[in-house]
Amino acid sequence: MKPGGKKKVITLSSLKLRPDTVNQDSVNFLKKLQTINKRTSVGDSANMVIVETKPFVSPQQVIKGMIPGVIVNENTYEPGREQSLLVRGLKSPLIYKSDLHNQQPLYILDGIPLIGDHPFVYDIKKYDNINIGPATNQFATSDMDNIKSIEVIKDPAILAQYGPLATNGVLLITTKKAVVGDRQISINSFLGSSLIESITPVNGDYENRFRSQFYAKYATSAQKLNYAGYLRDSTNTDYYGPTNWHKAYYDNSLTHNVNLSITGGSERANFKFYGGVNSLPGSAESTKLDRYNGVFYINMVPFKWLSLASMVNVTRLDRDRNKSFRDRYNETGYLPDVTTPLPPGGSVYQGFLNEYQKVIDNNINNMTKGYISLNFDILKNLSYKTQFSFDYNQSIRDVFWPTTLMETINFVSNYFGYNQRFNLTNRLNYKIDLTSNHSLSFDLGHVYWADKNKYNYATAYDGPSDFIKVNVVQGNASEGGYLSPVGFMTYRYTDDIEHKLSSFFGNVKYTYKDFLDINYTLRTDGSSNRTPDKRWYISSGLSAELDLLSFVKPSDNLNKLRLGASFARIGETFLTDQYAYGPQYRTDLGWDKEPNMISYNGFATVSRPYTMGWASWTSCSGN
Repeated sequence: MKPGGKKKVITLSSLKLRPDTVNQDSVNFLKKLQTINKRTSVGDSANMVIVETKPFVSPQQVIKGMIPGVIVNENTYEPGREQSLLVRGLKSPLIYKSDLHNQQPLYILDGIPLIGDHPFVYDIKKYDNINIGPATNQFATSDMDNIKSIEVIKDPAILAQYGPLATNGVLLITTKKAVVGDRQISINSFLGSSLIESITPVNGDYENRFRSQFYAKYATSAQKLNYAGYLRDSTNTDYYGPTNWHKAYYDNSLTHNVNLSITGGSERANFKFYGGVNSLPGSAESTKLDRYNGVFYINMVPFKWLSLASMVNVTRLDRDRNKSFRDRYNETGYLPDVTTPLPPGGSVYQGFLNEYQKVIDNNINNMTKGYISLNFDILKNLSYKTQFSFDYNQSIRDVFWPTTLMETINFVSNYFGYNQRFNLTNRLNYKIDLTSNHSLSFDLGHVYWADKNKYNYATAYDGPSDFIKVNVVQGNASEGGYLSPVGFMTYRYTDDIEHKLSSFFGNVKYTYKDFLDINYTLRTDGSSNRTPDKRWYISSGLSAELDLLSFVKPSDNLNKLRLGASFARIGETFLTDQYAYGPQYRTDLGWDKEPNMISYNGFATVSRPYTMGWASWTSCSGN
């Protein structure tokens, strides 16, 4: 745009094409370009207007309390922390943290089925309240300002079309694509604040008066002798003095977001670049999430029978975690003496924070995802679409806690893991209009998934000093004991798992005007996590939807009233490959204090690390 000129945005409705310069094919090109990846709504949609006024971090936060039948749980105040989402409640009891992980929906970003952490990250520690990696929300990869829509699919018949990974529901996330017309440059910024809430802290005197009334009425003599020692002495100013710890614990913080968008294109091709930087601090314990996101889109129609769409999304998440005792001791697998809590005085708590200056706690996620899609218009009503997509997440966590925070024993751990998914989808579609009111649509297709989850994890205790924060090994690789640690008690863990899924499906849809829709899906899925004799599973789904507005008088206050019914039988894959090796027996060779340490009569041995057995006829799982 020239200086002082007026920006002109070209849309399909306003574009004027001269007959002597542009033929009808160009108009068709433009229409096709604007409908690449276009999809009608099949679920409950979130109101994205709210994103313009609130600094949401993740899609879970956007739909929280907005869509019926969806429960979003945020365990802490920390920005970027893992969040759970349940669609239509629980399907099985929650005994371990991994059980909650197994009931999360499938996230699909612009047609890319996203992959997150595998639940085996909870298997190392005896206490599984949090996993061993950075524990960051890996679905918070996109700036919410670049999100066009978020839909939750709960309909069983529609879920049957997405296959066994969608048994817990589907979250469809669609970003804002490029626009056709003159080049547009947009810069947006957001600045907000997180203020300290008004609180009334208490000291030992308050707690002592609260406890004493119950001890006086119900406690035995032995229980009275075991009364909390830190409450016995009212002259102890650490517990009975001023309570101003909250001044160091809470802090006013600024939230800011800056993003840049460049988009434009012609009748045959368009592009868009989007880049954003978010800093989202919490109001307590100096927690924070920094997100750096860049997305690039290219859409082309090189021929009237061929259209192409592509996207690459790169994200980095850097999270400052809390200083919770629970998370720290879960990581170390160590339970200290907690009979004497941290005093509520500000000076003592500030001394604790000063010791945290020696701590290292880096939590980093690097993520790359993208797709390339080709659509061929073979005949007038026959089209073929193929799409290849990938999602790669890399997780890094480096930790060091000094002796002053660990009762004279320091601790160091290092975690590196990644999750990757490759997806290839081929779909053939044929549409036929029987009459002006009746139409049929047929889909045949094949989907191939290839997942891999891997991590390397090492912990070390009791180092020679707080100045040595790494696991030092002997320097000569040609000598024996090269990997023997110097001054550390070291433990190493490594695991990886692969899963392949191949699916064939067919779908037929009948439509009568805008009045009646009937959908039927038949699908068969083969999983590498099942035994070879029971590897394939057949599922199906049937749904019907009726527009009730055809029977009532139109009203300005009622614009949509539809009645639907659906039924589906959907197979569910196993998340581990242990079942693919055939029947196994239950074995308990581990130490009950640390179940992951396998031994036989006190001697280390090679053993399958599965504590639950199964019979071959139970390998078929379905909902």
